[in-house]
Amino acid sequence: MPSPRTDPPSSSRSTPDWSSFDPRGLPALASRLNVRLVLALAIVALVGLITSGIAIQQILPGFLAEQTRQRIMRRSGRHHGEQ
Repeated sequence: MPSPRTDPPSSSRSTPDWSSFDPRGLPALASRLNVRLVLALAIVALVGLITSGIAIQQILPGFLAEQTRQRIMRRSGRHHGEQ
């Protein structure tokens, strides 16, 4: 019976050999994925989304109210300065 620690892995397999999974290899996996970089990018994206959401929340209601007022004025036949 082949030992996962002494025998080289068979390259003919299409699926990984989970019997040779070593949990101590997770630090190596974390360093390969560069988790700090991924977390930094995720935080920057999250801050950007929150900032955009706050800005839109403050701008959009006034814009929509003005747009609605202009449509009502246009449909009633009044011009922008009249009341």
